[in-house]
Amino acid sequence: MVFLSFEKFLDLGLDNKDFNKTRFTMCHKERQNISKVRLDSDSGCRYTITGDTLAFSHEERLGTRYIAALSMSYDVFLTIFDINNSIGLVSRFLKFEKEQQTLLKDHMKRFRRANLEARVIGMQNDEGVDTMNEVNSFIKASKLQVNEIDLFGNEFRNIAIDLKTGLTFDVLVENRQYKPGELINKATQEQVERESIRSIGAPIVFKG
Repeated sequence: MVFLSFEKFLDLGLDNKDFNKTRFTMCHKERQNISKVRLDSDSGCRYTITGDTLAFSHEERLGTRYIAALSMSYDVFLTIFDINNSIGLVSRFLKFEKEQQTLLKDHMKRFRRANLEARVIGMQNDEGVDTMNEVNSFIKASKLQVNEIDLFGNEFRNIAIDLKTGLTFDVLVENRQYKPGELINKATQEQVERESIRSIGAPIVFKG
């Protein structure tokens, strides 16, 4: 029996012209829920906006425990977690610009005895795969181990990564389970691009 890595599955998916037609998920452990109340009560939570590339370490006394990305739709949340040192890098983007890639590479050079896990989350059905091809090339060049893939679909995502464990969570923004269809994304990519500069952690609200 041949076991394929997540990296290989990502390669195969990107070679398939129908890859972006439906939600594609792979993970070693199913994501659990975490309430926004818990995130907000934890002094070590940082919210991201589209365009952020951030590096944090988790220390019991001072460090950031969670990094969250709310109201994700057409954007991508790329996380890189150093198991040995509980250091996390995150980049949230609509397009994976060279500046962001260089910044991530510069941070990774500072890791000692690094054992790096990558997680790639985001995008919507029928969205072009050029951005994911850029991400995949970066993952290969950086020799990252992919531990979670959650791409496409038709819903908003609210995600947090725990820098103590490296695991991701689905954030319950209203501190309750969502009803079926409640997170369906009705915004266009153009709307999201216009609204990409916004208050930290604030959900996008589209009217009309």
